[in-house]
Amino acid sequence: MTQNAEAKANLDHLEPFIDRAHIALRVAELGVQIRGDMVGKDPVFLVVLKGGFVFAADLMRALDHTVPVAFTNARPCAHLPIFSREDEDLLRGKDIWVVDALLDQGHSAMRLMQGLQPLQPTSIQFAVLLHKTVERAEKIPVRYVGFEVPDTRLVGYGLDENQQFRGMRNLYAWWPYAQAIRADEPEEFL
Repeated sequence: MTQNAEAKANLDHLEPFIDRAHIALRVAELGVQIRGDMVGKDPVFLVVLKGGFVFAADLMRALDHTVPVAFTNARPCAHLPIFSREDEDLLRGKDIWVVDALLDQGHSAMRLMQGLQPLQPTSIQFAVLLHKTVERAEKIPVRYVGFEVPDTRLVGYGLDENQQFRGMRNLYAWWPYAQAIRADEPEEFL
């Protein structure tokens, strides 16, 4: 099997979910909204790695405004710091926009909010590209949402499966593991 044939075979289980044109349009709209909400604030973007980096880069370009950036791990461990000391100084007392590609159950977001409290932020806003509608979710105050999506495994545009597919420009449903309400539901986003 050639390398191209092997790569295509690895994509056969993916179904288009949200195309790059719709993503770009929604990110631009979020950028306009966030830019307006930043007036009079001391903003910092806190990008959740690894999945949030593509969305954050596009969102920052859509802002057309310079904003300092800090990074954090999506799954902080008890024995590891959530932020570097340099990022702690950057975040302390600021208006923080947490930027991530996906919010589902909200456990990591809740730990992140708790980790930010000692830094006494002026405010914490969440901007997520995808908000999964799951019943078991924590109550996270998300102000900026790109798309509400069903509880479906997604890849592309920064989201991965075993560190693969992050660089794909569109979002795809990983159908063998999908739990969509209706099989035809994702086509509504195309």
